[in-house]
Amino acid sequence: MLASAMVFSRDRLPHWELMAGSIGILLLCNLFFLTRLGTWDYRLVALLGTIVDTVLLLVASNIAIRGSATIDVTSDLWLIYPLVIIGGAYRFRPTASVGFTLLLSVWYGAHILTLFPSESRTYDEFPVRINFFVLMGILATVMNAGLRRRNR
Repeated sequence: MLASAMVFSRDRLPHWELMAGSIGILLLCNLFFLTRLGTWDYRLVALLGTIVDTVLLLVASNIAIRGSATIDVTSDLWLIYPLVIIGGAYRFRPTASVGFTLLLSVWYGAHILTLFPSESRTYDEFPVRINFFVLMGILATVMNAGLRRRNR
């Protein structure tokens, strides 16, 4: 669905082909990790999957945000960040989860603050998006901690 959304919004998402290719690579990597669940420790598989997901997100978003800044448009790429943040929050312990949330929030924020002009819409929406990222990360971390305590 995300790849098809990129195709439909390709006018507002520069380098959408790279993003769609990244999603394809991501799916192949995750399918590989899925096949390893029976032979590898599930924590290792989850960690490797999270690392691959995060690195691909950081690289692809770097390219897409830079491209969006050159044509001064807002793409819906920012909606991927909460999904990855929530996924990380459920895979990591609370301290690592908060650190992961901050890493992705700072990465996104640094790109917006340095690449977009201060009078752009993206720049204006920046505080709301960052607060949303942090709120989603904290809520997912709290829910995950509660689930871990209950399952002991």
